[in-house]
Amino acid sequence: SKHDLGPYQQAMADFRFDKALEVVWEQVRGLNQFIDEEKPWVLAKSDDKDHLREILATCVSNLLEIAELLTPLMPDTAAKIQAVFKDGIVRPFEGTLFPRLESHTNKT
Repeated sequence: SKHDLGPYQQAMADFRFDKALEVVWEQVRGLNQFIDEEKPWVLAKSDDKDHLREILATCVSNLLEIAELLTPLMPDTAAKIQAVFKDGIVRPFEGTLFPRLESHTNKT
C-alpha cells in the first residue's frame, strides 16, 4: 500500500521537521503493526513460502520508503537502512539505528 505523503511534503515545505518526523514515525509504527500481525517468523516455519516472500517484500519496500523520507532529516540513519538492501541483497546490520531511543527505552 502506498502511503499518502502529502502531510510529509507539506511539513517539509513549511520547515516543520518535527511534523515531518511524526509522519515517518507513524509509518514505522504501521510497519511494526503489520509485522506483528503477519508474523513472518511463524510463516517461515510453514510451507507458504510465496506468502512469506510477499510479506518480506512489503516490509522491504516500506523500509526503503521510510529511509527515503528520513534522508533529509536523518541522513546517516537513512543511508544505513539503504545499505542493508543495496543491490537487492540483504546485508547483516551492525549496531543500532536509533541508539538514543533504544537506550532510553531499555532503562528499567
